[in-house]
Parts: sequence; C-alpha cells; structure tokens
Amino acid sequence: MKIKNKIVGLCFVLILLLHETTAHPGWVRAGVTAYYQGIGAFKKGEEYNSGATMDITERVDSYNNGNIAVTSIFREPTSGYTITNTSSYGPNDALGAFWYDDKVLQSMKTGDKVNVFIKGVGNIPFTVTKGPYQDRINGKTWDAVMLEMKDKAEFRLVYDEKTGLLLHQAEVYPSQETYIDIKSTSVDLSTYQTPGVSITPPVNSDISGQDNTGGTNGTASLNPNNLCGSLFFILTGATLAFIRR
Repeated sequence: MKIKNKIVGLCFVLILLLHETTAHPGWVRAGVTAYYQGIGAFKKGEEYNSGATMDITERVDSYNNGNIAVTSIFREPTSGYTITNTSSYGPNDALGAFWYDDKVLQSMKTGDKVNVFIKGVGNIPFTVTKGPYQDRINGKTWDAVMLEMKDKAEFRLVYDEKTGLLLHQAEVYPSQETYIDIKSTSVDLSTYQTPGVSITPPVNSDISGQDNTGGTNGTASLNPNNLCGSLFFILTGATLAFIRR
C-alpha cells in the first residue's frame, strides 16, 4: 500500500480518526469504564527477547457537547508499577480510547476500504472484515467488525458491531508486537440499541491516500523505521526498566 509524498508516522493507532461523519456510541458517558489486558514483546528475528503484561483501565471522566475526557491507567500486575494518562476526544474522534461509531460499523461490508484519517498525513484505507470473533480472555463470541491495514507494519482493530466497543487491538512491527484484549466493562451493553438510523460509511475505492493539507495524491511507504511505536509499548519499556532496578 502506497501513500503519495508523505512520510507516515503512527505514534499510536488509537489516535486515528475516521471521516467527519463518525461519532461516539450513545453509551459513552461519564463514569463508564472498560478494562483490558495488554501484552507486548520485543523481537530479534523470530525470537522474543523481552516482554510484559499490563492491566489497562479506560475511564470516561467527563462528557460535554460531544467532547470526552478519558483517563487511561496502565498497571504492571507483578510490580504494581502504574502510569496514568488523560486524553481528550472530540465528537468526530472515532478510534480514540475504546469505542468506534456503532452506526458506521453496522453499515460496513466485508471487503470495504474505509478511509481512516490521520492528522498530518491524510486518509489511509483500512480493509473491513465482518464475522464472529471469540475474545481471548473470556472466550465470548461477538458479531464483530475488523479494520485491518497491512504494509511493512500491521494494524488490526476488532469492534463489537452492535455497540462499537473495542475488543482487540494489534500493532505488529518487525521488532515489536503489542496486543490489547477486552476483559470487561462497567456498563451492561447486552440491551444497548444503536440510536438513530444507519449511515453509509466513507469508502475508498482505490488504495491512494489524500493529503489533508493540499488535497493531492502521492506515494510513500509505511516504513516501520519511521513509526514511533505504540504508546503501550513505550509504557511497557518503562515498566521493564523499573522492574530491573
């Protein structure tokens, strides 16, 4: 996959934004908390030479006119070492924190190329796959939507189609891998209904990206050497350094 005249830097896949038609699901309100398990490892060739597990808490602190503040807590379970970060997400931030627009997900079809917008870069097409997904921790099977992009690095996100809840995230580079999986949420989503009517998601008919500054197409490879890596991986490295002291 090529994107014209841009060096693509992805610091953390959760900062990705979809087209302006997206919004957060109706259940995303102050006090809602989601719990995840993260696993990361460094690689040398085909061998893993270090790694760590983290418990991740995502909590909605406030909701005001579509703007949402979320506190993320990363905790290494063995040492108890904890890192806390607070981020703000606007009404159109689709892949921030732990949700995705449920109306958009329900309108997608397998094989669609969905334009995902990255600040400072432009649109990148993610491929859609819909079907059952069994989560790793609880063994529950969900009707899910997977958004996937593969180049020299791979990014994969799996969402519950009904609610937009993030179930799984993977970031795979030649030298490191990070996986995040749902454990539980503080809100009962079993009876949740998507408000309003479904909309047609933005679909990219080709594999070219668009520069959001000039509206032109061009080429640059998604080179993992230019990627600054997952935030979770940075935190994992900090945790390992702390434990070894």
